[in-house]
Amino acid sequence: MRFTSVAHDHGLMALRRRAERANLILNILDGAFAILAFALLDPGNVIAPFLRKAGASDTLVGLLTSIDPFVRVVVPLLIARRIERLGRKKPTVLLIGVFQRLHAIVVAVMAVFLLPGRRTAFLALYAASLVVYSAANCASGVVWSDFVAKVTPAARRGLLFAWRWNMGIVPIVASSAAIGWLLARLDFPLNYAAILAASGVSFWISFVFVALVRERGGRPAPGGVQDGAGRLGAIAGVLREDPSFARYLVSSSLSALGESMVGAFLVLTAQDRFGVEPERVLAWYMLAQYACFFVGNLVALRLASAKGHRKSLRLRGPLAILACLAALLARDYVQYGLTFAIWGLARSVVSVSEVPIIMEFGGETRRPRYWALWSACFAVATAVGPFAGGVLREYANAEWGFAAAMALSAAGTAVLALTVRDPSARLDGPDPTRRGGP
Repeated sequence: MRFTSVAHDHGLMALRRRAERANLILNILDGAFAILAFALLDPGNVIAPFLRKAGASDTLVGLLTSIDPFVRVVVPLLIARRIERLGRKKPTVLLIGVFQRLHAIVVAVMAVFLLPGRRTAFLALYAASLVVYSAANCASGVVWSDFVAKVTPAARRGLLFAWRWNMGIVPIVASSAAIGWLLARLDFPLNYAAILAASGVSFWISFVFVALVRERGGRPAPGGVQDGAGRLGAIAGVLREDPSFARYLVSSSLSALGESMVGAFLVLTAQDRFGVEPERVLAWYMLAQYACFFVGNLVALRLASAKGHRKSLRLRGPLAILACLAALLARDYVQYGLTFAIWGLARSVVSVSEVPIIMEFGGETRRPRYWALWSACFAVATAVGPFAGGVLREYANAEWGFAAAMALSAAGTAVLALTVRDPSARLDGPDPTRRGGP
């Protein structure tokens, strides 16, 4: 009987390991197509040049770029406690994912029918579509992060995010020539509409892989769902109970604020300084950025696995500063490509370690509220950054934006290195040093 019980336990463990491997592969494949879609919607690559051609000033480009993070401030805080109490996360991920994936297709259709003649109407409808997309995106982020943490062992989360990004970078690099061809051969707005449509298709392919992920059944967390004030109070209590996480939020927000001040305008800076049209250089800049992103992910994964996510993230600020210096010192648009290469390395550190370290801080029971707090702080930083960067560009010059970004990145790195404790000891368990219950 004992032999039968042991064999049964080993069989269950083997089945669980196979399910975990299958989920890991499906989440990586989801990332491959979702990241391609996000890259084509990145303001720093396609969207900023597209909006400028659609009639937006630099200030308006910054303001439209800020819509997404402004919407992200409130939604995660309101839904985090409710997400914690869901036994199963997947149905909610799929429901919200439908609304998340409509934006790129809607914008592509609007561009074809409204541009270039009805620019004001297009920009207004673009802003409305972006609000819906952003609300769905941030709501999805809260539940999706908890869903992924639930189906992925803690030791494999760095691997998951590194290869999600790397598998997404492969089609980005492979499609860079096609992007360049579309921009050069098709007239505006069909060239940008085609790229947006490709983003939408890639998003829907990723949806298939999300739907195939297996989620083990779960019981809701104990306790009833609180009203809005109660939910916000419980989430805000994390900052009192976990001061190291509060300091991490300061560090992450400073870095994100600096990066977003210049990140959305990298292509436009090349156009303004060197007189080169975005259609001529965008594909090559994306190739340089994402090729280095791919290599950086592998290096950041090894570093995070050996030293932890906190130490890996300490490279974020120095790399961002180097990218800004490369932009300031570039003499022509070819040298300026080095900025995109270093920017890709800086982003790789964040892609591998930022989400896993939030999961480590949150532990098993409180991940959604930790994610909500980080998401809200990140949203404020990345909402203010592009708008401030756009104003500086329009009423001063781009050099002031790069200088401010370097100062903020240095401050964020100092806070992280000097005041934040490594949360890796909490991996999916209670933190014995933290007061309060779940």
